[in-house]
Amino acid sequence: MTEEITTGGSEIGETSGQTEDTKAKTEVPSRSDGIPETIQDLLSAPPVLPHESEEPFFALFESFQNYVMPENIIEYHLVYTATVCKWEIRRYRFMAVAVTTNQQQAGLTSLFEQTSKAGLGKVAQPVRVAVAGSAISPPIDATLALLGRERTLARIDAALKQSPP
Repeated sequence: MTEEITTGGSEIGETSGQTEDTKAKTEVPSRSDGIPETIQDLLSAPPVLPHESEEPFFALFESFQNYVMPENIIEYHLVYTATVCKWEIRRYRFMAVAVTTNQQQAGLTSLFEQTSKAGLGKVAQPVRVAVAGSAISPPIDATLALLGRERTLARIDAALKQSPP
């Protein structure tokens, strides 16, 4: 059985020995059950970008709400603020990965163009075969990034040793 955590008589989390009454207390409430009107107004226009879905934002809000079990407007506002902060952290992490990936592709293209008169198009396939062992692999920048510098160089060296002079 897991440890029970209580705050103000309300249980947070589930235990293997929960009763039906306890389970009813921990069920996800609908979006408007007991939520003050000012918070409902904030939730009516969640801070999502056009390409983002509102449902994950609402699920995050509900998870914070179920954990905190707010009882007044201040606690609800804190739950809403925590949801927005976590949402934006997720967004910034996603953007950081996207920027890094784009920079890797640009860096690899520049590297191939500077070190080879043939350019990326003619060099990428032999490098792909050398590091992946096949002419079919994920994008070359992702393949090289996943392998890392040392493993990539070791595989290229091995391929060069196997190739005829």
